[in-house]
Amino acid sequence: MDNKAFGEKIARLRKAQRLTQAQLAEKLHISNKTISRWETGEGYPDITLLAPLAHALGTTTDELLKEASKKNTSDDEEAPRETIKEKHRMRPIAFWKHLFHFALFCAQLFPKQAEWSQRWAFCWV
Repeated sequence: MDNKAFGEKIARLRKAQRLTQAQLAEKLHISNKTISRWETGEGYPDITLLAPLAHALGTTTDELLKEASKKNTSDDEEAPRETIKEKHRMRPIAFWKHLFHFALFCAQLFPKQAEWSQRWAFCWV
């Protein structure tokens, strides 16, 4: 979960409740600097504080965590597309790599039949 998105959510809900950072901190029995760190994305509330935080902000714990999760899912939707593009880009390279390995395998498996390579070696020079 993105701390910055979660912090923006806390700040938005706090302002909607018309609370200052100090007032919210007093309700949760923590310092206002802690609230500031959460809102700037430098920190994250302890799991034991999520329920009281949600109650103080007039929402549920699920709703408090939901929006931050939505932003992460949009990033997750882009990741498979990039992976698919990368796979398509690598197909020709993989094909030639496998073909080369197959040729080496055949040359080792049938060494007598690989004499053609000596006859045609001048082509590779």
